[in-house]
Amino acid sequence: MTVMEKFTKAAHRAVLLTLGAVILLIPMSGCRYLGLRDTTINELTTNPQHYDGRTVSVRGTVTNALNLPALKVYSVKDATGEIAVSTNQDPPAAGSVVHIQGRVSTIIAIGDRNIGLHIEETRRRMSDYFALSGTFIVLLVLLIAACYVFGAYILSRIGAKFGIGTFGDYCVPIYNYVLLCRCAGISPWLLLWLLVPLVDLGFIVYLWGTVAKKLGHDFWLYGLGMFLFGIPAFILAFEDSKQAETEHTAAVTGPSIYCVSGEFEGNSLLVGTEGVIIGRSAGHANLVLSSLEISAMHARVWSDSECRIWVKDLSSSNGTYYCKTEAGQAPEWVEVRDPVTLASGTHFRLGDNVVEFVVS
Repeated sequence: MTVMEKFTKAAHRAVLLTLGAVILLIPMSGCRYLGLRDTTINELTTNPQHYDGRTVSVRGTVTNALNLPALKVYSVKDATGEIAVSTNQDPPAAGSVVHIQGRVSTIIAIGDRNIGLHIEETRRRMSDYFALSGTFIVLLVLLIAACYVFGAYILSRIGAKFGIGTFGDYCVPIYNYVLLCRCAGISPWLLLWLLVPLVDLGFIVYLWGTVAKKLGHDFWLYGLGMFLFGIPAFILAFEDSKQAETEHTAAVTGPSIYCVSGEFEGNSLLVGTEGVIIGRSAGHANLVLSSLEISAMHARVWSDSECRIWVKDLSSSNGTYYCKTEAGQAPEWVEVRDPVTLASGTHFRLGDNVVEFVVS
């Protein structure tokens, strides 16, 4: 298992744990804010000994109030009964809808009559603010979660056109934009520009414009269009476009590979039976790349007597991958573990999409 695969697996686990925590917390917050723990006044008056000394939550309408320097009391009535409430602040006006929390206190109980049963107020909310604010918070969390998941789905559809990432991958924050950089064929380190005010706007244009260009669309139209509520992303996700093939800038005879992204982009390389070694070491590689994600001797490409192109990973640190396409299925990037022959038109890449070639 490569380092990236381990990271992706760990990220998936973290996302699932986070979603699980949100699912558990929402009902808990609902119990607190939506009033599910409210006690009816009838429950208090019929069983005062059970509630004596306990903190309860009651919702009702104020029927009358007494505001004296030494005595501040008001009555609250719900559909089941009425109870007195003592308070240290000014009582609410009659007719007000309140949601209170307080400690139940009963002086004495004689038979089925309760003398002095009341609630010592500790907290009060006017009207249904307490419930409405809680409802709003829960709905807002659900809305944000739904929008995020839908955004991840949009990105995954775009990534599928490049054979990069799954829906689960695009649900992982930050990593989803690393995958989008792979689709654009640019270094994920460029995402750091998002931390720079104003420059981040230019990078958004560059990133999405590059993705659109690779799918055969106008760079500036789609790049700048992202500021219109992300409409270009919807278009790129749901239309039938696919990664566009760039015309070769150099004519070659015989088996060859063409670089579609990376520092060798736009160039073709003739591949003979002796093969070509791609890597970072000028002393060992025929095609030298500068990225630190490329190993000294990363991969070998050669052709056989039947002019078929072969690719072999030379025990590189970040792997070599080829794009496997089957009828009716989305393209899938498969790691090269043993020498593999690639048909004309097949894409392969080195490392974390540092450079990508297509077999000619």
